Amino acid sequence: MAGSGNSTKANSNKSKTGSGSRRSSATAKASASKSGTGRSTGARKTSTARKSTKRTSKKGVVSNPLKDEIVILIALACSLILLLSNFNLAGSVGAWIKWFMFGLIGIMEYLFPIILAATLIFMVSNKDMLAVAKVKSAAVYALVIVLSAFVMRITDNPPITDTSMGEFFEICADEKIGGGLFGGLLCKIMSPMGTVGTFVVLLILAIICIIIITERS
Repeated sequence: MAGSGNSTKANSNKSKTGSGSRRSSATAKASASKSGTGRSTGARKTSTARKSTKRTSKKGVVSNPLKDEIVILIALACSLILLLSNFNLAGSVGAWIKWFMFGLIGIMEYLFPIILAATLIFMVSNKDMLAVAKVKSAAVYALVIVLSAFVMRITDNPPITDTSMGEFFEICADEKIGGGLFGGLLCKIMSPMGTVGTFVVLLILAIICIIIITERS
């Protein structure tokens, strides 16, 4: 009877061990299937993200040249309107634009339409270094103002010492002379240095602008 009891216990232990191993193998299979499903899902998400990125990049490649062309066309249109306004070929709107621009920069308005178109096209064509292009364009506009001051100082028309800021604008706009408000303002600020001192400072400013534009000293 003791032998039979021991054999019964041994059989029960074997059955428990077998059921435990079966459970662990089933659990391992379930976890493996879950990990495989997770990996496949992750791979699908990665491929979907890559496809969406490629589509977005393709759209950007298509839209950027179109945007550049639009900017260039707008710049050319504005420059053409300014140019036609200088010769009274743009109607009443052109006459007002001409009056306003001459009030700002004087006779440099005759060159400003070409300068405007050139700087805008330059910035569009150099988007990869847009910050540098903006600095150079700003230097070009600053050079225009310096040249306006040169014109104002050379002609002294209207008289720099006897003319107020508002009169600079009105006289240059009405009579299409001088360097406009900006040129008159620079000359007015530097008038205590006299004519020669003003020319020296304006020359130095012009050289600085040219160095920034050309990046050559």
